[in-house]
Amino acid sequence: MSDVPPSYKLLVLKSAFANHLGEFYERLSPTGRSIAIRVRSQHCNSQGVAHGGFLLALADMALSHGTYEPGDAPPRVTLSLSTDFAGVAQEGDWVEAHVDVQKAGRRVIFANCFLCVGERRIARASGVFMPERTE
Repeated sequence: MSDVPPSYKLLVLKSAFANHLGEFYERLSPTGRSIAIRVRSQHCNSQGVAHGGFLLALADMALSHGTYEPGDAPPRVTLSLSTDFAGVAQEGDWVEAHVDVQKAGRRVIFANCFLCVGERRIARASGVFMPERTE
């Protein structure tokens, strides 16, 4: 897709929910992992801006995926997710979730992310994740 920055690669997710939202992209850098998506009309609320639930879903997926190490692929379970909204994204905006893993223990992983449109931060999220599914 031509409207994707060249540093990003398509992220193949096994989640039907994520795939329903659209195509997500990933960029790995020495400072961390970023997950991004282009805001489309189906992501917007009646005011014409990205719906908070859509941004919350992006943050949850980015935080969960951002806890993976290269070659690591166990499922992640979200135990806690907190989000603060500080701005909006509009249709056509490229929204990036910049993930920072605070601590990765054997049983619990703590991570934060900022959702950004360009240099503008529009949300902050933090989550706690379990590295394996409990039955």
